[in-house]
Amino acid sequence: MQVYLIAAEDDAAVAAECEEFLRRHGCMVRVELGASFYSPARPGELTLALWSLKTRMSARQIMFTNCAIDALMSGSLIVGQLDHHPLPYGLTDIEAHDLRAPGMRKLRFNLMLAEMRKIQRGRLMASVPKRDGDEEDFGGGFNIVDEAPGRPTEAGRGEDAVFVSYAFANSEIVFPLIDQAKSLGANFWIDRTQLKPGTQWAGDIVRAIKSSDKFCLMCSAQSFASDHVRREIYLADKYKKPMLPVLLDDALMPEDIEYFLIDRQWLDLAGIQASDHSAALMAALSP
Repeated sequence: MQVYLIAAEDDAAVAAECEEFLRRHGCMVRVELGASFYSPARPGELTLALWSLKTRMSARQIMFTNCAIDALMSGSLIVGQLDHHPLPYGLTDIEAHDLRAPGMRKLRFNLMLAEMRKIQRGRLMASVPKRDGDEEDFGGGFNIVDEAPGRPTEAGRGEDAVFVSYAFANSEIVFPLIDQAKSLGANFWIDRTQLKPGTQWAGDIVRAIKSSDKFCLMCSAQSFASDHVRREIYLADKYKKPMLPVLLDDALMPEDIEYFLIDRQWLDLAGIQASDHSAALMAALSP
């Protein structure tokens, strides 16, 4: 089993302890402490991310988080938490292994190893041709699935739709704005269902971002605090989608989101009459 272990430079001692344990149990381990950057995992690797306040304070925290999100979306992320500092947005709904107590780490390492083996078994089962009646086992972790029963979505026609990323708490503002812009001829893809904490993403959201023409981010205090929005931003950047941030309020933008939007065109609705919001959105989305 191949493991990609990422941690902050200041957590090198714990990373070394974890690496030694995994190697003793037959794992091939590649360690990255962010001396320069955090590269994506290689094909076949499981990513073990060790999070702490030292990671949060690192100059490469955003790279660390992006690397972890990338593994999360491929179903190959395991997280170990070294202190009480909460996980970053994009990962706060992930169940992390508690590595805070040094005396309990051997037990926790065993639990992480068991989770890795479960994911690995799921991968092997997924690679075997299925027969009629076989049940699918994705091996735990986070997986992008093709269907999401009970989660109806609204898709734009064709592949030139604008993907709308927003927090459900802002739906009373976002839905009328999008409906009015649609009446003017715009083509949008928007999921009108409320994603609960811990809810796995459906494949249709990933495919919608990949096939979209543009990415429209509805910026607010609520969207900045949303794990799902953070992941959608990451995907849009990964697939090099033109982004339009639309400011719904005056909330201070977190650095890990500003990182993706620093050189983008902005649309601030605060100084525009409500009746003109949809027209302003249409104009901002025009080439």
